[in-house]
Amino acid sequence: MSDTDKERKIKERRRKLKENVKRNKNEKYRFKVEKLDRENGLKGRIHKLADILEKRIEELLK
Repeated sequence: MSDTDKERKIKERRRKLKENVKRNKNEKYRFKVEKLDRENGLKGRIHKLADILEKRIEELLK
């Protein structure tokens, strides 16, 4: 095996490692964003339901 083949393989391996690191970071970030969206979505729905209940209670008390 010549030196150029070794260098090429080393470069290829480094490039793949960098791509894997980028992909892993993106997956972690995407997971965090999805988790936050889910939590915020639930909070939003709970607030909407609370508002609807408040309005209905006010209507009943009138």
